[in-house]
Amino acid sequence: MNKPLLTSLLLIAATLPAAQAGGAADPLLGKLMVDEFERRSDQQHSAIAVQGWLGYDRHKVWIKAEREASGASTQQAELQLLYSRAVAPFWDLQSGLRREWHDADHSDSWVLGLQGLAPFQLEIEASLYIDSHAQLSAEVDINYELQLSQQWLLEPNITLQLAAQHDAGYGGGLRDWQSGLRLYYYPRREWAPYIGLLWQQYFGRTADYVQQRRGSRQSEQLVLGLRAWF
Repeated sequence: MNKPLLTSLLLIAATLPAAQAGGAADPLLGKLMVDEFERRSDQQHSAIAVQGWLGYDRHKVWIKAEREASGASTQQAELQLLYSRAVAPFWDLQSGLRREWHDADHSDSWVLGLQGLAPFQLEIEASLYIDSHAQLSAEVDINYELQLSQQWLLEPNITLQLAAQHDAGYGGGLRDWQSGLRLYYYPRREWAPYIGLLWQQYFGRTADYVQQRRGSRQSEQLVLGLRAWF
């Protein structure tokens, strides 16, 4: 990791308020969540998504990491370090840095995001990215948890990726749409194995680029995985 990026990450972490004497009313807490640890049916793909936070009621530092691989080879990955501040009941405003890897290349971006619980119990995570070349992109992730019983939970998910400009073979506008449906079984509330389906569709110039590299503008995958939190 280069020195300017490391310095910026440390400055973000330093923005947390210092613990007050006693601290009983607002203790320092933390949580680690393995959202996805799964195997996918398409060409031995695997994916992992982990996020965690440390902080107080209104101020937190978040770390978010994702990796998608084919066999032992990483196809894409990202790491985010964010400062998060509660701005309304159930809503946090987040800002920080992201490093993203595609094959052998990497890029850094500034992140501005909003994360929270919308009406009808929709979990929303919307992020705006500006990279070092002033390229603007965005990602919107929408989840809904349907409690079937005390142990069974069904979760549909939609993820949209958009960009303002063409960039390195990828098109502007709506780049891809991914929807998923996962069925979880909770023998204990801290962890759950799951099975599910994923559908992904690319659009425009991005679809042409993906088709040249992978041979298809869309994919359907069966997934098996585990979710846990600590």
